[in-house]
Amino acid sequence: MYQLRFKDNSRPVFSVTENICTLGCAQDNTLVLNTSTVDECHARLIQHDGRLFLQDNKSRRGCFVNGKKVKYKELSHGDVVSIGNVHFDILETEDNNLTSTRVPVVTQRSAIHTASSWRLVSDSSWLSGKIFELANESTLLGRGKDCDIVIPGNHLSRSHALILKQGDHLVLKDLDSSNGSYVNEIRISGEQIVRPGDRLRFDVYSFRVQGPATKDSGHSNPVESSGPRKQLINLESTLQNIEALKSQEYQQKEWITKPTSHGNRYHEVPTNKNHLGMMFWISVVLGVGVLGVLGYIVFNI
Repeated sequence: MYQLRFKDNSRPVFSVTENICTLGCAQDNTLVLNTSTVDECHARLIQHDGRLFLQDNKSRRGCFVNGKKVKYKELSHGDVVSIGNVHFDILETEDNNLTSTRVPVVTQRSAIHTASSWRLVSDSSWLSGKIFELANESTLLGRGKDCDIVIPGNHLSRSHALILKQGDHLVLKDLDSSNGSYVNEIRISGEQIVRPGDRLRFDVYSFRVQGPATKDSGHSNPVESSGPRKQLINLESTLQNIEALKSQEYQQKEWITKPTSHGNRYHEVPTNKNHLGMMFWISVVLGVGVLGVLGYIVFNI
């Protein structure tokens, strides 16, 4: 199991007990970092198969691991993570049994993620903080004007996804969208059960689900729920999403001298030395010939 130990000891050690933990200044995050240098939903910690990854959520100030700015990074014991002006060490303990520590954490968060009615709370892009009430039994989401939730995103499909109410849970159905629908960062195929506390993402637009608690437990328990929710720890799907982020790593630009001139960038200029040499000697011969003709004309007049 992984833990976060804060450099300034301003808060107790935080144990990463969920497969997906969100970090930010908004109160509905798994770990709330109440500082102006941290975005509402700044980053995510993704845990699976005994490995821990940090994913930047397109934050303004970025995320740093050991002083290097990253978009995606696998974390190891001893790494130092900086998010805004918050700095913490990564600790790895011998206890890798997540189920032994899930219950108290979920109980603590249940009051945050439940509500009297179903709704989506946006935590990304220009929609951050906006609430969409799911008043009807079915809600159509997309960029089309006939949708119940209209988001004018260029990469959203006109009819992107359908959200259905079914008792104590929702059902998310992807409508063969181009860029897919995600539940807890896992792309769904067809339909997927959704419960309070889950995170939905359509292209770059992500939402936290809030709704009534389950009748059996009395509180939201997105990690422990049975049935289709087991997809939350589908390692193959999670790894595919993680690998796709590797191409987004920050790369340092290389310049020959200064990046201010187009001529200083790395480039190849095709040349043919033999061709240039031949042209030179042809020019010399033609020049000598012209001079000879001019001399003949001058001395014979």
